[in-house]
Amino acid sequence: MNKVSLLTLLLSVCHIHIAGAFNSEEHKLIADLGGEKVVIHQNIKLPPSVTKEKDEHYLAFLKEAKRFAVGFDTNDSGKDYDKNRKGVQDNAFWSTVLKYRQIEANQRIWIPKPSEVPASVIKVDAYTGVKPTPFSLGELVALYGDFRRTTYCDTSATCYLTNHDIEQMKFERANYPDFAPKPIPAATYLRYIASGMEPPHGGLGNAVVNSEKDDEIDQAGWWGDEMLRLANSNDWHFSRVGIAFYIGMHRAALFYVKKAMKDPKYWATALHYEANALHALTDFFALGHVITNRDETTFGMLKDGKLLNKPPVIWQEQVIQLGSGQRDPSNGRVLLTGFLPPITQLKNQRSDFLPAYRSLYTWRSYSEKDYHDVFNEAGAMVTNLNGRQFKVLGDSFLYQLSAEDKQPIIDAVAASVQSLFDASIALKNGITMKRIGAVGSSFFRALQYLPVFIEQDREKNFVGRYALSAHAIINIVGNRIFQQSNVISCVVPYLSGADWVSPTKDTKACTQMKRYFPPMDTYKSNWLASGGKSSTAIGNHPIQFEVTTPSKVTIDLKSSTVDAYLYLLKDNKVLASNDNHGKTKNAQISMTLKPGVYTIIPATAYPKKSGDFELKLRQGK
Repeated sequence: MNKVSLLTLLLSVCHIHIAGAFNSEEHKLIADLGGEKVVIHQNIKLPPSVTKEKDEHYLAFLKEAKRFAVGFDTNDSGKDYDKNRKGVQDNAFWSTVLKYRQIEANQRIWIPKPSEVPASVIKVDAYTGVKPTPFSLGELVALYGDFRRTTYCDTSATCYLTNHDIEQMKFERANYPDFAPKPIPAATYLRYIASGMEPPHGGLGNAVVNSEKDDEIDQAGWWGDEMLRLANSNDWHFSRVGIAFYIGMHRAALFYVKKAMKDPKYWATALHYEANALHALTDFFALGHVITNRDETTFGMLKDGKLLNKPPVIWQEQVIQLGSGQRDPSNGRVLLTGFLPPITQLKNQRSDFLPAYRSLYTWRSYSEKDYHDVFNEAGAMVTNLNGRQFKVLGDSFLYQLSAEDKQPIIDAVAASVQSLFDASIALKNGITMKRIGAVGSSFFRALQYLPVFIEQDREKNFVGRYALSAHAIINIVGNRIFQQSNVISCVVPYLSGADWVSPTKDTKACTQMKRYFPPMDTYKSNWLASGGKSSTAIGNHPIQFEVTTPSKVTIDLKSSTVDAYLYLLKDNKVLASNDNHGKTKNAQISMTLKPGVYTIIPATAYPKKSGDFELKLRQGK
């Protein structure tokens, strides 16, 4: 983030491209791996528009998308790219200087190994015209946020991905028309985009002119233009705004879960809202999105363009408010209040076109992109509210993460989507929507997987510091595991395009993320939709405690309404389990433990149960 010459800055700004936490194929893969873990209870009736099924062609379609874009389907562009191959998008929309630039990203589309793709996926119908096309949940996650701003489903639960009906995608504006592909179904083209393919976009980042007219959505280049328009004003991908947007969209999805109890068709609407939420959630696993703030720049850009009163902007602000966000009208900054208003229906229109261009905020946008790119590439070791440490990266680096480091992202998606289906069971069990959507609800458990504390980053800018959103996340999930004494004083600085400086380096950690262990006494809580006999199910919430000296510990789990089942874990391994202690439906574990941190899983003998429980811990010599 050093000062550069005006010429260098101008050239850099002109060549700005999409700034996303993950590429589309990475968003798709992460979300679909999370969806694979979701268990849909047999008592939940789904409409024909929503299925969970095996997908034997998942990897083949990823390869098909890359072949369409650049003519090859391997991870070796130097060996396999042929600029003379016809019917290839980027051989038709191509230039080394000014015209088109997407080929650089498309040649880097990462094709995973067969063992790295899901065997089954959740599929949801979406519309580009009059007929539905099944999209995987991951494809919808990839499209929302980067290529589609809002979620629009009509009263018949028909959910649209385009501003008006189109059946085919055309390639009429190619600067090398002899190489252009023939028209293809619009839905197929959008699935290609969701599988990693960037549509044609300008080598100058569309800073001078767009590829297509504002209403030409049936031209491939329009989608490249739209990608860049959204990238200009995408504050809902970053920092506190991103958290508020996720919470708001997730709560909106819960609204349609309730409607689906009477009419199953609304499951499609719920999952479209959830897909938009999940894009913001998964973005937060890239360090550049944890650190960088785009709310002031986005607000100023929209204000200067006289766009603040446009329906898509009003809709997004309603989402942010539904997720506890409050925007300062004087500067555009969003704070997280920790207060969740009642869940209400979000009203929207199908066309969400917004002519969002940088104008006077070009320089701030560049600085924010610089922060975003540098921090994403550097990555960091982080900790989440489950106490798990892992590495985060962003932008084309997902394949560099180990399976262990990818797992929290996948688990966050699984927890979020599972909570929708669990909420349906809880509602049937008499739990109110007010309780499900309230602060401290277990249906926000996905937030516990987010990186809220930075242990170490490569440049040592944020050592031992909390994310700006950490305090609100801790409050919203009702986490009792970690102390919060330093969450306010040891946070990362607010960095936006107005700063344009390298953050001050931390010579030592500002603080440590300290665990808080419940006293050896009675702990009362509840299941809203339990996970049954499982030490890992999302509906069974872990409680940790610490043993400082060798001691005999007795754990009692009691419930007057639910058949209880109890697990004791150490380092994610089950040490003991119990059911029906003393010929009752309660559970007890008693054993001598060495010093260390242990995890109790208050579970149930049967899944999807709701009810209160009491957990008592007694420690003796």
